[in-house]
Amino acid sequence: AGLMNRFGGDFFRGRMMIPFIDASSDNVIGFTGRITEAGEPKYLNTSETLLFNKGRFIFGLNLAKKAIRENGFCVIVEGNMDVISSHQAGVQEAVATSGTAMTENHLKILSRLTSDIRLAYDGDAAGVAATERAIMMASKLGISLSVVSDYGKAKDPDELIRSAPEKWRECVMKPVPAIDWVLGKYEIRCNLRTGMGKKQYSDLAMKLIVEIQDPVERKHYEQMVARKLEVTVEDLKEKKVQVETVRLKPVKEVNEATSPSILKVLENDLLAILVYGGTAGAEIDLEIPTDEVKLEELSLIFEEKFAKKGETELLKLSQELRQRYEVERNKEKKKQLIQELESCEDEERMTEILKEIERLG
Repeated sequence: AGLMNRFGGDFFRGRMMIPFIDASSDNVIGFTGRITEAGEPKYLNTSETLLFNKGRFIFGLNLAKKAIRENGFCVIVEGNMDVISSHQAGVQEAVATSGTAMTENHLKILSRLTSDIRLAYDGDAAGVAATERAIMMASKLGISLSVVSDYGKAKDPDELIRSAPEKWRECVMKPVPAIDWVLGKYEIRCNLRTGMGKKQYSDLAMKLIVEIQDPVERKHYEQMVARKLEVTVEDLKEKKVQVETVRLKPVKEVNEATSPSILKVLENDLLAILVYGGTAGAEIDLEIPTDEVKLEELSLIFEEKFAKKGETELLKLSQELRQRYEVERNKEKKKQLIQELESCEDEERMTEILKEIERLG
């Protein structure tokens, strides 16, 4: 159930625990713990299991789905406590993701209940970025989003709910289209009185507009942006071609080459200590893959990360890295086993896989 840490202690010690309840079965499938002491992460969630998948789970949906169906809309807030306070304030259509940003699966699940999905994020840079990502995902799925944003003097939904719960419902009932809201944020960020400001605004706006699948909606926003910039739609279309050319570059290959996985980073760190770390290296007894790792690379890693550390400090660090490596390796094994389980039709093999997943913890 994920209630114990790897040392056998209480995983949620000193935290207020909130259950994760599956909207289909109404069963508890995990927990989140909110901090009650300083110096710890604010929230701590159950690790992913066969039942709890943070890329699909929607907090509060078990309670909100009836209101969503009856009233025809849902409100996505930023945190679990926002969901609870929103329901207490009478907005029972509120839900949230847990431990992850919104995914396409979240949108697909909600779109089965309603076509009116409203975002109630903070108006800061992180909130704008989250809304941008949501718009791009929703556009691919043919879903239109709106934003709840008129918080008055309150800086975010949480503050509004605590100070004036009756106004929260009024606010939720006056959403604006998500793209309009983001474009408004861009306009505040860029100085449209200058050429550089107009360039920055057009860069940001067109990266959003090219993601719009519906031609009528896309045309609407092209015309809106063109009027703001005092240019023609043809000028913007020229910018659009440049944006789409950049978007079509093989970014994935570059990212894979320049952004190794956590497991690979830990492997290389441990190998560097194993080869060059003396006593600390002798303590490393794990089987670590050595494919495609050259001594020159390991030497550079050791010089950059570990060469200036004393023997005692390096020994302690190697032990911590080894523990992290085991955790990440088990996560990767579990991920592979779960993928195999989803397509497995052999009952005997399914039993073996489940036992192996349970053994990995």
